[in-house]
Amino acid sequence: MTKLIAPVAGLALSAVIAVVSAHAAEVASCSAAGSVCRTNVRAKIPASDQASWNARCDEAVAQCRSRCQGGTKVFVGISDGAPHTVGSCK
Repeated sequence: MTKLIAPVAGLALSAVIAVVSAHAAEVASCSAAGSVCRTNVRAKIPASDQASWNARCDEAVAQCRSRCQGGTKVFVGISDGAPHTVGSCK
């Protein structure tokens, strides 16, 4: 059994590193971050609740553009509140 634990722990650690790396990547623009947001809503939220979550994505895009024009190029995620760097204000 101990021979099985090491490979499983290694795989779990690799998965965590991959997820963290994916979240650390810069998104091209505020609108691109909004597209990713809406894609995640479609994948994870029941259809009956998607309209309100998509509205949150739209609001996050507007806030991203506002912050970006002020010099802070960050899209704030709607589910976790985590900042995601964007390359442009578009």
